[in-house]
Amino acid sequence: MFARGAAPGTQKWVGQFAGDHPSNFDGLKAVLTGALNLCACGYSTWGSDIGGYFGLPEPAVYMRWVQFGCFSPLMRPHGKASRDPWDFGEAAVASYKFDAWVRENLLNYIYNAAVVAHESGIPIMRSMAVAFPHELQMASVRDQFMFGSDLLVAPVIREDSLRTILFPSGVWTSLWDGKPVSGPANLKISVALDEIPVYLKPGAAVSVQLSRELRFGESMTNGRVSALVVTRPNGNETVSLLNAQGEAARVRTQSKAGRSGWILENLIETNYLLVYGTPNASMVKVDGKILPKLTAAQFNSMPAGWEPDPAGHRLVIQLPLAQAPTPTREIEVDFSVR
Repeated sequence: MFARGAAPGTQKWVGQFAGDHPSNFDGLKAVLTGALNLCACGYSTWGSDIGGYFGLPEPAVYMRWVQFGCFSPLMRPHGKASRDPWDFGEAAVASYKFDAWVRENLLNYIYNAAVVAHESGIPIMRSMAVAFPHELQMASVRDQFMFGSDLLVAPVIREDSLRTILFPSGVWTSLWDGKPVSGPANLKISVALDEIPVYLKPGAAVSVQLSRELRFGESMTNGRVSALVVTRPNGNETVSLLNAQGEAARVRTQSKAGRSGWILENLIETNYLLVYGTPNASMVKVDGKILPKLTAAQFNSMPAGWEPDPAGHRLVIQLPLAQAPTPTREIEVDFSVR
């Protein structure tokens, strides 16, 4: 079911259609505006025609719309003319490949957000006003949103590459390079045509599948690994998830005096913990045992250990093999300088 119209009560049906939009930046802006209003009314599963419906979009419009589609509940190219990436140039093909693999990276996270929407009514995409009702400055933000509970997305919906992002309170961390931003803050940036700003919230726990090189947007045709992308928690919290078998799982976070901890319950498939926001640590302990700090050369051959990733501004922890069918894994990281 993919409905073209909506009325009170139809929130329960499977999918919603965003409408026939022109294939230009005005059309993309209208889709985002409509999406945030739709989600504020309790509609969760919807999708727009990537590239617009009428006409042939310019390559820049197409690339920006694909990025937005990647972080929409449904990612669906459609229109009166071609929406195949190879009809928009080599840059569009490369950008489309990256976004398509990012979507694949995040499928576990998106599925979890869909389950939350089904059980609670909280939509997959949330306006900043819906997500942060106690931060009044968020009420006027009309061009960014939360995708699930942990990802802040700020799509570029205009021809130039400049945009301003308004961050709520706390430390927000770029999904692409791990660099932190302390909120509340206004950040004006220039965004390359093949990029979309996405930030992890404080205390995020995002279940992903990545290439063996542990990078977003890379082909996983030759293999993939399961990882949990996290940022340092502010205190003790519990995040409910579904594991790879669709069973209930949890991540419990702890924070105290320069140390952070994550307790993974029934997430046996998780091979890596990726701590975004800092590459530095003095000690990593898993299930009470200290893990060795490894070099890049050692990391590919050792069964367990950790290494800093300065380029990604993150800490990469390869977990030991699980010893029980449904284990509880306890990871503790000391971030204090010694």
